[in-house]
Amino acid sequence: MAKKFLTLNIGAGGIALAEYESSGSRLVLSNYGLARLAAPLDAENADTVLSPALLEIVREKGIRPGKVAISLSGQMVFPRIAAIPMVGGAEKFEQSIRLEIEQNIPFPIDEMVCDRQLHSFFS
Repeated sequence: MAKKFLTLNIGAGGIALAEYESSGSRLVLSNYGLARLAAPLDAENADTVLSPALLEIVREKGIRPGKVAISLSGQMVFPRIAAIPMVGGAEKFEQSIRLEIEQNIPFPIDEMVCDRQLHSFFS
């Protein structure tokens, strides 16, 4: 049976809600919606600005509740996709990731919060 996952991307001026279904190792986009926020998002208005935009997408696209992964965008977010071969074991792989970050992000690595998600394109 396919499992359902949701992702919610919250930006300063809009949000995106996507619904995925997984079956085995495959993840397939099954539904997607975008909505503009009524005002620029800040800490003072988050509750009154996000809810209407999210409800707009849910109603328009018919997306049902489920587990959700949330991403927050901003000026200081640097998402990158990098193809790094899994060669030389875990330690070598971590060194390769650190080098990739240091070469592409204009801040000292010790002052950042870095995260990664691994995907296999050959499964």
